[in-house]
Amino acid sequence: MKRVLVIEDDELVRENVSELLQEEGFEVEQAADGKAGLRAIARERPAIIVCDVRMPHLDGFGVLERVRADPATRSTPFIFLSAKADRADIRAGMNLGADDYVTKPFSHSELLGAVRARLIRQGALGPGANAGGDGVILVDSAMKDVYALAERAAQALISILLLGETGVGKEVLA
Repeated sequence: MKRVLVIEDDELVRENVSELLQEEGFEVEQAADGKAGLRAIARERPAIIVCDVRMPHLDGFGVLERVRADPATRSTPFIFLSAKADRADIRAGMNLGADDYVTKPFSHSELLGAVRARLIRQGALGPGANAGGDGVILVDSAMKDVYALAERAAQALISILLLGETGVGKEVLA
C-alpha cells in the first residue's frame, strides 16, 4: 500500500482528500500545516506528497523547497493543491520542482489522476489486473477503449494532439 501525505490547513478539505485516497487503497497521513508536514516526512518518507500552497507557519513553497533540498526526499512526487489558479503561483511551484498543480475545487478523478500518474511515473504503482501495456491502471471501460485506440494509433506515422484537464493522464497516455 502506498503512503500519501496530505498537508492542508483546511480541515474539511484535508479530510475529504484523505478519505478519497483511502477509498482508493492508499495509506494516508495528514498534517495541518507545513511544519507538521515536514515532521511527518522526517518520521516516515511518503510515496507522494499532496500539499496546499497557502498555509500558516510554513507555506507549500517552503515545504517543497525543503523536500527538494533533502537527498532522501528529492525525488518524492509533489502535487500542489490551491484555491486559486494564479499563473505566478503555478510557475513558482513548477520552478521549485512541483510535479503537478491541482486547483480547488477539483473533481475526484482529477486528483486521483494526478496522484496515480505521478506514482506510475515513479514506478511505485505496478501493473494490476486492469493495466495497460505500460503498467497504467485502467478501471473505466471508456479509458480502456481510449488506451486501445492509442495503441492502434501508435502504429501509424501520424501526429496526435491530446487535450484534457490537468491530471487526467495525458502524459501517461502519450
